[in-house]
Amino acid sequence: MSAIFCSNCGEKHTTSSKFCENCGTDLGEAILRHKQKHLPIKYVQSLPPKPDSQESINEKRKIPKQKVSTIAFILSIIFLIVAIFLLFIANRMDINESWIFILAAVFGSLFLISLIIHSAFNPKRSGICSGCSGCSGTECSGCGGCDCGGFDC
Repeated sequence: MSAIFCSNCGEKHTTSSKFCENCGTDLGEAILRHKQKHLPIKYVQSLPPKPDSQESINEKRKIPKQKVSTIAFILSIIFLIVAIFLLFIANRMDINESWIFILAAVFGSLFLISLIIHSAFNPKRSGICSGCSGCSGTECSGCGGCDCGGFDC
């Protein structure tokens, strides 16, 4: 046990004493200060700040451009096949009802829309450079500063 001193008379005591044997002063406060003073110091490594929760959610939900482009291309092929099939069936069976032509027109329109989406999200053809001066406009230097994904711009 280490020693503490009475704040009233200065008498030396052990930390197990609750009152000064000389003057009767309560040593509780002195014991508390002594314990706080002799606590081991722990250094805590600061943690990096957490990213904004909304930002991290958006990053997780982000679909790569290449995937969107591939899905749109596959859908455009399917829509084109369905539209051609409907027109072929209508012609072969001599169907003159308007609903089949409207349905073929809808699938043809879906084909065009998905083809436009494919073109917009295709990184091989975007040619968008953020000013890294690494892309010549025909080839990518692989600098990572452009949106071409390392393909020819």
